[in-house]
Amino acid sequence: VSSQPLTPEQIELCEKLKAEVAPTVNQHAHLKVFCNGHTYVRYLRARSWNLHKATKMLNETLKWRLEYKPHLIRWDEVKGEAKTGKH
Repeated sequence: VSSQPLTPEQIELCEKLKAEVAPTVNQHAHLKVFCNGHTYVRYLRARSWNLHKATKMLNETLKWRLEYKPHLIRWDEVKGEAKTGKH
């Protein structure tokens, strides 16, 4: 992971990615928490700063999060698996 500051072009790509997913993110409080500045950088880096590919990847993640609701998982529900590593 690079500790170099983002270039102006990379900052612009982050803003564009944020705008691309805003219609979905802005409808769900838990997605607003998930999608922060670090999220956009992470997804863009994962796709070599390709906006189209990062948008597709992040939209798929948001779709998954809406379907499976990981934000609703509580420790009491999973602590058994955490101890054993089994599911």
